[in-house]
Amino acid sequence: MPQTIRVWRSHRTQDLSAGTFILLVIQAAAWTCYGVLLGNAPLFWTNSTVLLLALAILAAKARYG
Repeated sequence: MPQTIRVWRSHRTQDLSAGTFILLVIQAAAWTCYGVLLGNAPLFWTNSTVLLLALAILAAKARYG
């Protein structure tokens, strides 16, 4: 979360790898789906949060370069 806040405040994303965050989004989405299938709320909520934060960083990367 601190990285997401820093990116949105500073608009600096040059040091971040888009590929890494794309893989993180895929991973978090998969674990979120797995949590839903198992009916495991902690697994779902933890990975949903990671997914939202990674998507926010990817959006900033797309917007600010």
